[in-house]
Amino acid sequence: MNPRPASRPRTRTAALACAALLALGAAGCADPEPELTPLGLDPARVELLEPGGGDKAVIRYRDEGADQAARVTVTRGFTQAVEAPDGTVEADPALPDTTMVLPLQATAAGAGPARSVGVELGEPTGSDERLNEDLATAEGFRLDYDAGGTGLPRNPAAGAPERASDTARAGVETSLRQWLTTPVAFPDDPVGVGAVWRVAGEADDPGMRRALTYRLVGRDGDLVDLEVTAEQTPVEATLDDGEVALSVIEAETRTREGRLRVDLRRPLPVSGAVDFVVTVVYGDPGDDAGPRVIQRTLRAIEYAG
Repeated sequence: MNPRPASRPRTRTAALACAALLALGAAGCADPEPELTPLGLDPARVELLEPGGGDKAVIRYRDEGADQAARVTVTRGFTQAVEAPDGTVEADPALPDTTMVLPLQATAAGAGPARSVGVELGEPTGSDERLNEDLATAEGFRLDYDAGGTGLPRNPAAGAPERASDTARAGVETSLRQWLTTPVAFPDDPVGVGAVWRVAGEADDPGMRRALTYRLVGRDGDLVDLEVTAEQTPVEATLDDGEVALSVIEAETRTREGRLRVDLRRPLPVSGAVDFVVTVVYGDPGDDAGPRVIQRTLRAIEYAG
């Protein structure tokens, strides 16, 4: 495993130091840093499809020691409906799409294969204002991961501050998993404008795989402009509700927005969004007139300074 950012002291050491100060009656001891636990995400794979034209070069981050304040907005939604043979549709009660705004402070350490990124969360907010006071207890949430020069996240580990509520911990970790499984990464090979590559791996949705196809539309030194198309497909071809097993009839992903600007001197994209809707239709392949279960999933990540 590559080293974590060197500027972060070990949690256990900080906690012991704090306890010692309290035992001596010292005041003003800061909260110990969260103890990090591996998230258990498998790394995605990068495959170059087209090298592009013109002058070609390997794209690598060169952000060692950089600190970046960024705002990442994570949106998710899910709906399900059943279409009967007569064409009538019975939908589950609609739930509003949920959005979480994550103010992040990202720090890069090391270079090349030894590069890693550490992220600390400011005070998060959500689309349901009634929950924001509880959500704010997750301020100080930590995420560290190895990234190498390509930017592909590996070995992510996260931890919440002791004061964080269970709902705040779960909400932030869910958003971070969605972000980590929508990775921005570059191929090992030299590429030019028009190059196309695919980053494929697991999705944050159980039983799904996610692939992001990137196209290099422009580069000006360290500024890289990308177009992104998302595709999400079921790993399991059946839906079993305990009474009947239905198979995947159709799976489609519609990318509503896919554009990113990356500054190779900073660990996170500086602007842009990846926004897509996945529609999966389940039914009996041998019964064209049978009922259909239609599931729609929304996922979106937006970056801002």
